[in-house]
Amino acid sequence: MKRYLSSLALTTLGGTLLSLSSADVAQAVTFNFGNGDGGSSTIVKTVDDLTLTLSSPIPNSTFFADAKGFCLLRSNGLCTFDFDLSFSKAVQITSLTLDIADIATPFAANLKVEAGEVMSLSTSSNSLIRQVSAIEVTPLGGVNPPAPIATPEPGSLLGLLALGSLGFPSVLKRLKK
Repeated sequence: MKRYLSSLALTTLGGTLLSLSSADVAQAVTFNFGNGDGGSSTIVKTVDDLTLTLSSPIPNSTFFADAKGFCLLRSNGLCTFDFDLSFSKAVQITSLTLDIADIATPFAANLKVEAGEVMSLSTSSNSLIRQVSAIEVTPLGGVNPPAPIATPEPGSLLGLLALGSLGFPSVLKRLKK
């Protein structure tokens, strides 16, 4: 009986330590925009097997891009912050870096977008937002969330270890014989 309890205590302790070290966590992915991203009504970027598609919801408009990021250039020559976006996998948009009156400013976001879902982003016509220079997302699909870990109460764990230590001398006696 004591031998069973000592191995149970060691297994419980060892199992907990191994479970804590095997958690799989999704890494953030950042899509950066700049020169070369404009010139059409669609921008497609792939980073780490995740594809972002930006498209124009406004007829006769194209994306303009420079070192500060992108905007949607309307037929009247005004640059606006109106676009549709979609992703190849489900993601959580965590931040947008926007050019506001020529100052790059990151904004925290908490927007969930399912794979293939189209989300429209826009501002009012008198907004100071000029361009988008980065979109940061965290993939939601394909990552296993950490499994719940059954951890005994500290008192129970100490009790099991104490009982196991009582069984250890008897095992040593048997080995000496």
